Amino acid sequence: MLELQKFDELQTNLSVFVAPLKELKVVDDESSKKVSAFFRELTSFEKRIEEKRKEMVTPKNDEVKRINEYAKQVAAPIADAKAYLSKELLAFERVLEEKRMLALIAEREERRKRDEEVAQKLAQAKLEVEEKIRAAKEEAEMAAMFSQDDNAAIEAAKKAEEAAFLVKAQAEAEAKRVEFEAQKAHWDAKKEIESNKVEGTRRTWKFKIIDLEKVPEEFKVTSIDEKKIKNYISGGGRFMDGIEIYQELTMTAR
Repeated sequence: MLELQKFDELQTNLSVFVAPLKELKVVDDESSKKVSAFFRELTSFEKRIEEKRKEMVTPKNDEVKRINEYAKQVAAPIADAKAYLSKELLAFERVLEEKRMLALIAEREERRKRDEEVAQKLAQAKLEVEEKIRAAKEEAEMAAMFSQDDNAAIEAAKKAEEAAFLVKAQAEAEAKRVEFEAQKAHWDAKKEIESNKVEGTRRTWKFKIIDLEKVPEEFKVTSIDEKKIKNYISGGGRFMDGIEIYQELTMTAR
């Protein structure tokens, strides 16, 4: 704060000088010349304040510059080391990517087997449900046939219908559970496979022009509408005449 006191004299003189200026009026040549002189004096104050500012901050700026330059020198080995480590990590990530691809292929085959097993279970369950419903109806029909009481026959038929509804509802609930468990097993396996990757890597889709003449006109402005192509890629587009769309593997901040 004591350093700022160096402005005190200038600030005091400026305050005294500026105070009466807002009362001035320009009405003739004499007043015009007088006001112009005041204007030049204000500019002089600006220059003196700026000179004082530079006098105070230049040594500090020089020190900041010296510190920044030295910090860059100290940090210089980091870029080379990170470049080397990134190269190693990306190379290993490509190895893991190949493993994930093979694991996903194997998981698809396992899912096919699970789906077949589920389909068989559901088909068998459907047959069992149909048999239970048929047996319940037959029992009701027999009861009605040998009963002398019409009300008893009606009650037996009603119970048979309720039993059939319950059996069907239970079968449908079990089918949903079996299908969910199969789907969940696939989700869990896929999540486990996809987690087998190098931490900090990410894939971003890029493109480069391989034949400008083949690029569709809708993706060109004067040459290439890069924004439109990026939107096309973001929307899932992966193939385009005259364009090679590819992924660039990079490291994010760790």
